[in-house]
Amino acid sequence: MKPIPRDLEHRITYRVRPAHIVHRIFPGVAVFADKPPVMASGFLAALCEWPAMEALAPYLDRHEYCVGHRVSMEHLRPIEPGTALTAVAHLTIAVRRRSSWTVVVCDARQTVALAEVGLAVLQRQIPAVVGQQHQCLAPQQDRFQAGDLVLPEQVTQRP
Repeated sequence: MKPIPRDLEHRITYRVRPAHIVHRIFPGVAVFADKPPVMASGFLAALCEWPAMEALAPYLDRHEYCVGHRVSMEHLRPIEPGTALTAVAHLTIAVRRRSSWTVVVCDARQTVALAEVGLAVLQRQIPAVVGQQHQCLAPQQDRFQAGDLVLPEQVTQRP
């Protein structure tokens, strides 16, 4: 993984599709079926991860990828299909192979969601079949330790 600039920010735009409304998040599940045709919070959470993942992508080595491990989101207003959204992710904290991002999602008039997103950088796993069992061989993941917290103003270039 390459050093991450402390002022890292990324913006995406997206037009909400009919496929991302509430009753389509779990087709056939009654508690979702009778909701109004607005964007599902589950899809909005994924939209909040998207700009952070794209921001981090250029700093990953070819054998690495990132996944979301935490989303804390406020879905502030209903979002109808066809609405154009802009999501901006700002790096707030980087700790070894984990990062936290503040994400603001707006339509043309107002903020529709606020989120804190956590990403973890993982190494691609090499599957190995042992007898009838399937195992994945992967290096041990980094663990947080005392003193590991790095705030944006403390992020420096590392060799």
